[in-house]
Amino acid sequence: FSFKLTVDRKQNPTASPSTTKVFDVAGVVTNGAAGEVTFTRTSVNHATAGEFYYDIQLTNASGNVKTIEKDLYIITQDITK
Repeated sequence: FSFKLTVDRKQNPTASPSTTKVFDVAGVVTNGAAGEVTFTRTSVNHATAGEFYYDIQLTNASGNVKTIEKDLYIITQDITK
């Protein structure tokens, strides 16, 4: 399986590819037996504070894509510079 986390300004973007996408990042299976996947974000991904939306998609070996999680994604402004 492969996994992708996508963060977007709109909950249901209509354009494909989305013109409101903030970032996406591939997941790495860290413990397959336990179903654990890690997404490594960077400071570039989190340059803008705000409320966004995310989903996580799983792609299986046959190329079938399924959204397995979606919710609100909040990036808070850092106080310490």
